[in-house]
Amino acid sequence: MPQDFDLRINGQNIKIIDARLMQTFDTACDGFTATILCDPVKEPDLYAALKPYHAPRSQVYLDGKLTLTGKLTDPGPSKSASGVVYNIKGFSNTFNFVDSQLVPPYEKTGLALDKLAVDIASQTNTRVIFEGSPGGVFERVTAQQGQTGFEFLNPLAQQRQFSLSCSADGNLLIRQANISQKPVGTIEENGQFQEEFSASFDYRKRFRTCKIISRRWDGAHESVSTDDNINDPRHIQVQANDQVKGGLEANASYQLKRRILESMRKTIPVVGWYAPNNTLWQAGTLVTEISPTLFNPNGWTYFINRVEFSYDGSAGKMANLELIPKEIFSNEPLHEPWFDSDVVDILLQHQNTRLG
Repeated sequence: MPQDFDLRINGQNIKIIDARLMQTFDTACDGFTATILCDPVKEPDLYAALKPYHAPRSQVYLDGKLTLTGKLTDPGPSKSASGVVYNIKGFSNTFNFVDSQLVPPYEKTGLALDKLAVDIASQTNTRVIFEGSPGGVFERVTAQQGQTGFEFLNPLAQQRQFSLSCSADGNLLIRQANISQKPVGTIEENGQFQEEFSASFDYRKRFRTCKIISRRWDGAHESVSTDDNINDPRHIQVQANDQVKGGLEANASYQLKRRILESMRKTIPVVGWYAPNNTLWQAGTLVTEISPTLFNPNGWTYFINRVEFSYDGSAGKMANLELIPKEIFSNEPLHEPWFDSDVVDILLQHQNTRLG
């Protein structure tokens, strides 16, 4: 009977002491770590697979569901007074695309995002799955010497409001966030939250305006987006490598919202691997959070950008959810609950209820 966190190396089930799996929406690569034992005499096949730089096939199943396909990249041998363990780590097959620098020719012309992705990913034999309409072609884009496939393709994808993910079977998955889907449920700080959590809301990571500048064959074009919740004269400028004419306004809004995202990105620890709707937590889904401590007493629906699943023989199953505003991925205005006029009254009501 496979264990709940089922790690397989070269198809062999591996007994683990503890393990973690990181699933992301926007880094093009998922990963895992695990602490395992290996007796070279009793388990010669496993010992051979752990030998440095062999990079054996690896898969992770969570409660029977395939979640990661890739390779073991570091056997992590360690010896202490307690004995020998192997702190292994591995990543999705897309790690080659993320790590490898591009080879010439560096200039690409007349390619839509999907065709450009296939062209770039082919250098590392990475298969591309593209979901959605790629939009118009990039007239001319040029990679810099030393850039990796991810470093080159990711900002171009963001210009078209796409994110680079990876699929459970190890392919590069390019997709847009679905913010119209039904949330997987509601989590509350006195419910599914773990007892200890924290967050940061950094004013210095936000800006009043963002100007997008694009230089095309027909001259320079620019567009400005404004964050009305920031009163100080704080400004940034972003150069677009290429932009379909007419899309600058959307790009400026998106880039400004990305800065807002960085200011309020937070990780919430929750008990268990399952969302309230009884499905495994998954990056790319929505969840509603209620938390007076986080200035959100009425509830606000967030986009789950990353999920870290953890398994420990004594502590059991836990998960960390990285939450970001779902409006980052749309033209919708960003409603922030801490700017509501009644937020203090609601917070006091919650506090009085807890004390009462």
